[in-house]
Amino acid sequence: SGMVVDAALANSHESLLKGLIAHMAPLQAALDDAEAVLDAFKSSAEDGGLGAAAGGEEEPVDPALAGLPPNAFAITLLCVDEKFESRAADLLLQAFAAFPERDYCLLTLPPSVQESQTLLLRSFIKVEPRRSSTFSHVVYVLHKHSLLAKDNLSVTRWGWKLGGESQDPVPEDIVASLAPLRDNVAHPSVLNKLDAAVELAGACLDMHVDDNPQDAIFLAQVGGETVAAVHASREGCSAEEVAALRELYDVDPYVAFDRHRARTQFRVKLALMNPIFMGYGAFIIKEVMRIYQKTICYHAASSNMLESYRRSGAEPTPMADPQLLPENMLQLMIPLEPRQQAGPAPEVQPKPESLYILSRRRLTEPRIAVHSRIVIVGGSGTAMACLQKLLYTPYLYLTDVTIVDPTGVPGVATGVAGAVPPSGREFLPRSLDEPEDVGRAALDLRSRVRVLHGKMVAIDRQNKAVLLAAAGGDGGAGGALLPYDMLALTPGLQDAAKVPHAEGVRGVYSLKNEASGRALLRETLGLMPHLQDPSNDERVVVVGDGLEALTGAAARLDYGVPLSKLLLL
Repeated sequence: SGMVVDAALANSHESLLKGLIAHMAPLQAALDDAEAVLDAFKSSAEDGGLGAAAGGEEEPVDPALAGLPPNAFAITLLCVDEKFESRAADLLLQAFAAFPERDYCLLTLPPSVQESQTLLLRSFIKVEPRRSSTFSHVVYVLHKHSLLAKDNLSVTRWGWKLGGESQDPVPEDIVASLAPLRDNVAHPSVLNKLDAAVELAGACLDMHVDDNPQDAIFLAQVGGETVAAVHASREGCSAEEVAALRELYDVDPYVAFDRHRARTQFRVKLALMNPIFMGYGAFIIKEVMRIYQKTICYHAASSNMLESYRRSGAEPTPMADPQLLPENMLQLMIPLEPRQQAGPAPEVQPKPESLYILSRRRLTEPRIAVHSRIVIVGGSGTAMACLQKLLYTPYLYLTDVTIVDPTGVPGVATGVAGAVPPSGREFLPRSLDEPEDVGRAALDLRSRVRVLHGKMVAIDRQNKAVLLAAAGGDGGAGGALLPYDMLALTPGLQDAAKVPHAEGVRGVYSLKNEASGRALLRETLGLMPHLQDPSNDERVVVVGDGLEALTGAAARLDYGVPLSKLLLL
């Protein structure tokens, strides 16, 4: 019997050896790829981000952080049989045991790798690159404490015991519980919203979930420490408000409302998470919906692309509006596109905000995160249409979309009802295909698109990079490089009749975008006293017979330019 066992072992070893030899070629290729990635990473670090990356100068590293000892190790190669890929995360415990002094684990992958196809990435968090970085791979990070949450993370409603069936006789000190999360919040408006949420939820603390409380705060804890807090509210979810929402937004393709009552719908007003536990956002939302007895979740994100204008025609001032939902939770939700109203405008107009929706069924069908670098050159109406098609794809979540335009992307003008902000659009013809103000706000460009103020001067197709003009120059060797995986050229219509030597001459304008319209508006308002003086011979000359010329001439008349001082050639 011993000989039989030895023969069996020999056969087993022989088959294993053959399997290793069969996999040696792809293994060697993987090793070569890993070595190339490390070389690229070292080269990028030695060059300080190469110094020519688009998006501004190199961001300095905090000296206090630079002086700390190394506390991370990297996974350079991982091979797991497909049958056991779901247990790949078990290897991380042993990896941290091998490096007890290290707290973080790093992993780099090409942008073409889909997270949904790599089960190990469910435990990792994607690191946002610096604007000056030219590193071509996606970096993921994992803290060793996040592995404890796999079996120890619990979600409860504030003031109620686990399960929400009985009220806690001594409610937890919410101020002390939220202290670790408050320390990581830098924006004062978020702290104000958190304080308001505590006050609203405290007023409904005695109501059972069967009574459908208006507001509630849910705490996610690991080992007694709060790692996440979610403010859930019934605001804006009455039957009438849901009906108005269905009229204003294209939501019916994603939810069968005949199966969801209005009382089972709610909004996530605010969510704070410890960055270490970002990978558990889907579990936390699922538990909130289960305990709160809801089936549909909404989130409204106000866009900081909103702009305010003064009647003097000054440049717009961006309104700082922080993101109220972590990126990992926002990735679960589907953005809703405002409906195009063919008839008269409805009495209830949609707010200038981006609206997201998540049903309980959609939690089992997460969107696919796409890290491919998409570069769109131009801020024209075509670019906006391209963005709408990309960002409103319900099963995709694009993480790296960049728009390159000399004047940026026009925002949404805000103002008092009835007031018309002088955004410069009055001097330009409006395309019917271009999104309205509400449509621009719904795109949520703040959190989903990176906007670069620059001009493309060349394309390196072999290395897949765009060369941008140098600051104040014409794009020589000092121009910035912007790498891409997919490139879309949408510059829009260009003025072919403009005199070349008139570029930059005061008083000569080419109407091509809202920035030139605002500049022309400032010039027109500044010359208005002279134009309205009958004894003054100054005139406004409009050259052209197209829509731009006619629209510009009509706008000047609307602003008070006398007809006798307007000459159309």
